[in-house]
Amino acid sequence: MAIQGLGEMVVYVIAAAHAVGVGIVFAVASANRHRTGLRVAGVLFVGVAVVAGFLLGASAPWTGPILAVVAAVTGILAAAATLGSDPAMREESFGQRVVFALSRRPHSSDLDKN
Repeated sequence: MAIQGLGEMVVYVIAAAHAVGVGIVFAVASANRHRTGLRVAGVLFVGVAVVAGFLLGASAPWTGPILAVVAAVTGILAAAATLGSDPAMREESFGQRVVFALSRRPHSSDLDKN
């Protein structure tokens, strides 16, 4: 059950911590003027996790799903947290901001501002 000196649970904890970073990078990228660089960094982070998943193979099969789920949840929660600074969303509950972050789509007026 050991993976080259690491326990399987340690690998999963490292994958979850890595996924938190990926989720935060992707959430910050949507509201930042350096969004292209941040998205490239996020893709590189995911690439590192994919390579690690292939290297670990069958000894840690849940590395990919853990990364995907934790990164998605972290990205949604971080996007909802950043919406709290928006004057239009300041009075909304955190749950409402989460729903808005899940359903938010770019509009032509948003693209014109950038």
